[in-house]
Amino acid sequence: MGRITHGTMTCLWADRIYMAGILKAAVCIFGKRLRLRKSVAGMEKVSLDNMQVRITDMNVTPFTVGLFAPKIVIPKVMLESYSREELRSVIQHERAHIRLGHLWFGLAWDVLRCLLWVNPFLTVCQKQFRADMEDICDRVCIQGSGRAAHEYGMVLLKTLKLLSFESETAPPTVTYAGEREFADMKRRMGEIAGFRPYKKRMCAGMAAAAALMIAAMLLAVHTHSYARCNKDENILVYEYDSEGNADILDYGSSIHQIISYDDSYVYVDREAFEDFLDKNNATGDIFIVFGDFYKLPGFSSGGGYPVYMKQVQMLEYSRFLIKGRRMTG
Repeated sequence: MGRITHGTMTCLWADRIYMAGILKAAVCIFGKRLRLRKSVAGMEKVSLDNMQVRITDMNVTPFTVGLFAPKIVIPKVMLESYSREELRSVIQHERAHIRLGHLWFGLAWDVLRCLLWVNPFLTVCQKQFRADMEDICDRVCIQGSGRAAHEYGMVLLKTLKLLSFESETAPPTVTYAGEREFADMKRRMGEIAGFRPYKKRMCAGMAAAAALMIAAMLLAVHTHSYARCNKDENILVYEYDSEGNADILDYGSSIHQIISYDDSYVYVDREAFEDFLDKNNATGDIFIVFGDFYKLPGFSSGGGYPVYMKQVQMLEYSRFLIKGRRMTG
């Protein structure tokens, strides 16, 4: 993907080809979604388990379509052959897909397939992706119903007997239409047979303990973190020579014996400062910098003063007067 990105950034024709591929993939993938949604809109409506579902004559497994207003679709043959308890299990399974956000996950997967259409694994692994979500819903439904796993599995086996997965009237793609091959149903039944109920209190306790640990970590980080910005109390003195080169004369707390400042004034011990300049052979323009801020302690430039300066007071010193300047950076 890195090489493809580099190619699209350097070659205009490669960029146009890639964008055309995204457009074609979007038309193919989301075109099927729109056709399925249009087909569901014309289906018969029936109220089951205090919920309105759509009935279809197609021999497909139950599925759910729609993001903001999900619609559950059940084949007519199941409505006529299943008991009320069995239909409740089917609807519970589809509701689990809605509640767990699987419809949105499917949308995100399709968006990735469009944007990364050159990656074949997003298409090849789509079946495994949906199979994982089916297994999750099976476990959630078995745990929530309180029934034995084999009873739930029998409902799926009855579905396999009733429906013909090779029906020519089935739409090209059906959201969460279930397994279409015997091997997939066999794998799914194996997962159901191996299900063991988990203790809700233990899971709730583990979740609470994890939340407390995360909260304690965040509190510790907040307590020991540096401030967003820190004031630097040091004073920087440097000179510009006749060629425009800067030379740092002093940076630190030692210069505080000669220079001090408050909110209104800067105080310079003239005699001591003159001696300081003579000792350093300072002959160019002298600048005094103070009142700056740094973001992270210990991050400094080669000159020894902070890299990130929010506010700087700069004074230009001459042998006869001190001129004040203000610079922000």
